[in-house]
Amino acid sequence: MTRQLVFVILCWLAGATFGAFPLYSENSPWNLPISENPVLDPDSGHFVAAISGEFGSRTDKYTFPVYRVDADTPRRSIRITGFWSDVTAGGEELEVSRKIRVQLPLPIGAVPALGRDSHVVLWNPETGDEWGLWHARRTRQGWEAENGYHYNTRWNAVPPKGFISRGAGIPYLAGLIFPEELRAGEIRHALALGINYPSPLHVHPATKSDGRSYEPWSLPMGSHLQLDPKYTEADFTRWGLDASGKVIARALQRYGMILVDGSGHPKLYGEYDGTADWNGLLQRDTVRRIPYKAFRLLSADP
Repeated sequence: MTRQLVFVILCWLAGATFGAFPLYSENSPWNLPISENPVLDPDSGHFVAAISGEFGSRTDKYTFPVYRVDADTPRRSIRITGFWSDVTAGGEELEVSRKIRVQLPLPIGAVPALGRDSHVVLWNPETGDEWGLWHARRTRQGWEAENGYHYNTRWNAVPPKGFISRGAGIPYLAGLIFPEELRAGEIRHALALGINYPSPLHVHPATKSDGRSYEPWSLPMGSHLQLDPKYTEADFTRWGLDASGKVIARALQRYGMILVDGSGHPKLYGEYDGTADWNGLLQRDTVRRIPYKAFRLLSADP
């Protein structure tokens, strides 16, 4: 019995199959393949040339633990010290509250990711409900988080403006790489990108930006970059990509990567080690040898 078949059986027994991926609706900008002849930004070369720093893919900190929950997961009271964003009506309506308590399905033993952001993500694959917490921690009085939200992975991952989450104003699971995808040998969505110097401007599908760079070629939040499809498997081998790196490279050609956050260096986001069994599939240097000059910036105009 092959490893992949064993994994499929285990996923089925756990109530989650490859059919759960990709997340969000078919018409989500995260799930639409890039056309064969996309319109490029006229200054694509300048924007790409301004990207600097080591291209990474760390999963040990500053990313998202994803706790799969269901109707039997015990609900716990979470004190929100800042803002709570609740999206309803198929993703069309938003209510933002301050300093409230929310009841969330939080497994015993849940731990925030390492790093100052201290994220926690709760996801019910059966209903699609997704809850995200930022600056989450467990205190003597119970759990608390500075900001949090409720969304649903059956919607398009473009919440109404005013949704308070990561830099681009999108849910945390958008563009996240899961070990299931690399084991299956295919990623069928765009990947989330963080860079060190994003612009305070934003374009669709971002709804905001927390960028602070006013350099002329700083990328706006929501910028969509594509690994040029002219590069082949032979190029991937020449760059020194392993099997996982090649899976990611193919996804970057078909779906691209979308800028969603500021980070210490350019990086893609994989599920946090605390909830993901990577077994070496995704490492810090998995995408390091993909040259920035091989990317092109797609036009933000419709």
